[in-house]
Amino acid sequence: MRHFDIPKNKNKHVLLVEFDPTKYKTLFFTSKMNSQNIMLHNRRWPTIWNFESFNIIKKSDCRIPNISTLLDTDSLTVIRKEQNRIKKNIQVMMEGTYLESFFSIDSKSFWIPLRPFFESLIRHKMNEAINEIELAKKLFVNYQIGSILISSEIGFTEQIMMNLARKNKVPVIMMQHGVAYETEGAFERNNLLGYFPNFSDFMITWGNTTKEYLERCGIIPNKIKALGSTLYDDLFDKTLSKESTILLATSPPMKDLINDNLVATNENYRLAIEKICKIVTGLNQKLVIKLHPSLVDVA
Repeated sequence: MRHFDIPKNKNKHVLLVEFDPTKYKTLFFTSKMNSQNIMLHNRRWPTIWNFESFNIIKKSDCRIPNISTLLDTDSLTVIRKEQNRIKKNIQVMMEGTYLESFFSIDSKSFWIPLRPFFESLIRHKMNEAINEIELAKKLFVNYQIGSILISSEIGFTEQIMMNLARKNKVPVIMMQHGVAYETEGAFERNNLLGYFPNFSDFMITWGNTTKEYLERCGIIPNKIKALGSTLYDDLFDKTLSKESTILLATSPPMKDLINDNLVATNENYRLAIEKICKIVTGLNQKLVIKLHPSLVDVA
C-alpha cells in the first residue's frame, strides 16, 4: 500500500470513510478532475479486492493511509495501557450482581453458563475499539484532513471518526445511502437506522423530496444539500433504446411495521405501481416488476 500513500500536493484531504470504490467510482474520478485530494479509510472491508477497485484507486490518485506505519511504539504503549485498564473494569463488572439479575427469565438466571462467552466477546470488542480509536487519532496527526465524507452514522468506524472530527474541528458530510419510508410514522425507525444527520455537519440528499422530509423532521434547512446521487450518475449519460427493459425492484408494505398495515398505505402502494406502469408504457419501454421478498409474500 506504500505506493498509494504518496502525497500528490499540499492541499488537505477529503477523507472517505467506509466507501466502496466500485460503487462510487464517479465520485473518485470526479474528485481528481476537480483537483481534490481524497483519502480512503476502510476498516470493515478491503480497500482493494479486485482489478477494478485497484484501477479506480490508482487512476483517481486516491491516497490510502499506510496502517502498518501509523501505530508507532508510543501508540502501541497507549493501546496496551488502555486495554489493561478496560480489562480490570470488565472484571469488576463481571463480579457484580447486576448481570446475573439481568440475564434471567422468571427469576432463573442463566448468567453462569453465559459468562465465559459474554466476557470473551466484551474483551475482544473493547480491545478492538481501543485499537481503532488510537489508529483514527493518528490519522488526524499524520495527515491533513479538511473534511470527512460518510454514508451512514451508525457504523463503528464512522462514529469514531465523527467524534474525532468534532474535536479537531473538521466538518463531516453524510451522503444519503438509500431511500427510506419518508413518513411521520417512520421517524423513529429511520432515526435508528442512521437516516438523519444527527452528528454530521451537512447531508447530501438525492433530491428535494428527501430534503423536504428531513426539514419536516426538524433538520435545519441550511444543513441539507439536494445534489443528487453519485451512485447513479452514469444513468444520465446513457440513452435508452426503444428495446430497453426497465426493471422495477419494489419493496411491498412490510407486515411487521404498523404503518404498513394501514389500508391507506397499501392503497398508495398500489397507485404508485400503477402510475409507474403508465409512465413506462407511455415511453414505449418494456417493464419487468421484481417484488422484494417480505414476511408475507403478498404485494
